[in-house]
Amino acid sequence: MERVVSYFTSSWWLTSLGIVTLIVISTAYGVLKTYLRYGDFSEASDQHRIYINKGRVNTTDFSIPKNKIQAVSIKYSLLYKLTGLVKVRLISTNDRDNQEVQTSNVLFPFINEKKARSLIGGMLPEFRVHESITTVPKKSIIPKLMRTCCLWLAAIATVYLYLPSFWYIAFVLVSYTLISQIRSGLYSGYSFEGDSIQLKKCRLSSSVIITSRSRLEELRFSQTIMQRMFGLSSFAMVSRSNPAKTTRMWDVPLKVSMELYSMFKEDAVRKGKLSA
Repeated sequence: MERVVSYFTSSWWLTSLGIVTLIVISTAYGVLKTYLRYGDFSEASDQHRIYINKGRVNTTDFSIPKNKIQAVSIKYSLLYKLTGLVKVRLISTNDRDNQEVQTSNVLFPFINEKKARSLIGGMLPEFRVHESITTVPKKSIIPKLMRTCCLWLAAIATVYLYLPSFWYIAFVLVSYTLISQIRSGLYSGYSFEGDSIQLKKCRLSSSVIITSRSRLEELRFSQTIMQRMFGLSSFAMVSRSNPAKTTRMWDVPLKVSMELYSMFKEDAVRKGKLSA
């Protein structure tokens, strides 16, 4: 290994060749793994269940009852955005013994975003994607940056003291942290329509969680000193699944958290879970 590393680091063009070779090998491995896992992927649905078939070598068939689906997650990675694709995953309360369903509730591994919106609305009307989302206040960028400042300050100090020749590592970490938090403050958002709740969380990648108040097991709120200064708060939604799925939304206006809390409490009182 030392001889191989020494060979590829002996000149800049050999180093470039080595990096390109590693990228090609890792990409080929990823393509092959994805092809074997999701080859011949198909899905179908009826009034009560969704049926999924996948696998090129080892074939897996399973179905998910629609009444056990607690939320829908739409994932937008950076590469997915460049290709216009998304990944759609289901969060459900299936039997603990069915490990395949627990770990692979992938409704669509790769699908066009517009087509995904249409199919989700047709198969699961309760989880239809909202057309408009209210973004969090831009002032939320300040508490987001303050919350993560210890991370990038520690990275700079560690690299400066122990690895000064690898200064670019600190640069990459700080850049990643700053860009992700700024994007979170600019593009993260929420939408409440009737019983439906939709949260959009943005960093370098983005995700959309769609659920409903009736399917929440727990709702928690918090407010730090920094958030109180800007009139902001955070809340966490716990959905029934195996294991329980917790989704956190940071730095939303306090009145929005109170509005969601009031609606959740009214639902609980109406169902008899709480006394008025």
